Amino acid sequence: MILESKLRQKRFFNPKSAKDMAVAKFFFKTQSWGEGGCPFFLEFPYSTIPDMMKDKIIHKAFGIKFNRFHHVFGDGYEESDS
Repeated sequence: MILESKLRQKRFFNPKSAKDMAVAKFFFKTQSWGEGGCPFFLEFPYSTIPDMMKDKIIHKAFGIKFNRFHHVFGDGYEESDS
């Protein structure tokens, strides 16, 4: 994993980024990341990157403020990174 991170720079998935959305669309259409592999970090609390991307895209589409802690602690927890 350390060598992989040196060879391929990863970033956080941002559904507001046209570049990230193009990568997501390609993945969901082909079920492949392409030659470069997955460019995204897996974020807490998700267990897979595709599920993480779907959740973030849904939140953006419905105009819901993204709150990763809601999935773990419930509605009362207010921290968010939008």
